[in-house]
Amino acid sequence: PLAAIRLGLGNVEGGGVAGAALGREPVQVVGPNVLDTAFAQAPVEWWAARGEWGLTQRWACSPEWSFFGGGESPSPLLWSKDRFEGDQVIEFWAATQYSGEPERSPSDLNVAFCADGRDLSSGYNFLFGGGGQKFDRLMRGNAVLAERPFAERKDKPHQDWTRVRIEKRGNMVRASVDDSLIFEQRDPDPLP
Repeated sequence: PLAAIRLGLGNVEGGGVAGAALGREPVQVVGPNVLDTAFAQAPVEWWAARGEWGLTQRWACSPEWSFFGGGESPSPLLWSKDRFEGDQVIEFWAATQYSGEPERSPSDLNVAFCADGRDLSSGYNFLFGGGGQKFDRLMRGNAVLAERPFAERKDKPHQDWTRVRIEKRGNMVRASVDDSLIFEQRDPDPLP
């Protein structure tokens, strides 16, 4: 097994892999702790705990664009049915649905990880734009591990997507948004 946490793949000139040529075929990396969902098929590996989840139109002005989303609840909640332990990376693109009214987006996005699939406070939570864009917060259970005031991003109009990345390696938890590090926090007794 590979001991590294990253793998590079490419053509190396000048003394690496002589004569190696990579085709244009897609490269796929698989492992026992991988869930990669594009929601192109029925989302059977997910459980809708709150709200209605399915195909939705994000913009009334562009109905040809459909996305997987949740609604019919002030705080729709979707859980993965898979169980992951140890080091992990969670990465997704998210946005709030545009209502046609002047609003700021994103707002109140949350991802829970290392939780039991029933109770948000059983794990970690990363809240981005929480409290109606008042704060960003990293929590363990009901305890705040880190918090900062939300920094409004003038370069992100309502129709833009937000890339969220959470990394938990050992006792370190990192949360990034659009490649900007928001939190890097040690937990002396990390959740599994």
